[in-house]
Amino acid sequence: MTDLDIATPLSASGRFIVDARGNRVRLAGVNWYGAHEDLGVAPGLDRTDRHALARRIAGLGFSSVRLPFSLWMTEQTAPVPDQYLAANPDLAGSTPMGVYDACVRALTDEGLIVIPNCHMLDPGWCCSDRDRNGLWYNDRWPARKFFAAWQDIAARYQPNPLVAAMDIMNEPRRARVGWRVRTATWGTRHKTDVAAM
Repeated sequence: MTDLDIATPLSASGRFIVDARGNRVRLAGVNWYGAHEDLGVAPGLDRTDRHALARRIAGLGFSSVRLPFSLWMTEQTAPVPDQYLAANPDLAGSTPMGVYDACVRALTDEGLIVIPNCHMLDPGWCCSDRDRNGLWYNDRWPARKFFAAWQDIAARYQPNPLVAAMDIMNEPRRARVGWRVRTATWGTRHKTDVAAM
């Protein structure tokens, strides 16, 4: 079975991921790290055409790509500086999410499953207890913006069957919100309950 033969949507059956036909799916994944950082653009686009990169990933035998973004990226209207897109001149003038969309298309055009990952709320390096990004909200980003961004991500990629999973949040952990330090919990029905989120 090739990745193009996978019938989406994917689901879980016991401990296995299965496709719409009930066939087991083995995800061999790679992480295209960095779009969530300060510039809001996937690294390498200044040196390599995104389509060539997608072909290379597929050619190495991977079937999925985790593609991080930051909540900050979803609200940016200024274009990514052209120097970061030098090997992809057709993306000149694109916003961070426009570049992200183009990377998703390039990857799925090669039959790769893409897993969007909200890696950070604010742009920057992850992860520490002091970066204030350990929960799905902080002083700058209320929970409603996190939920609205994910609803937008789900709607924008719903027509693409190879955007077949979501990594809702990277590494839930302690975070300072206001004057309090809050710790991520599971099943507590508290404001820090990742399961309820």
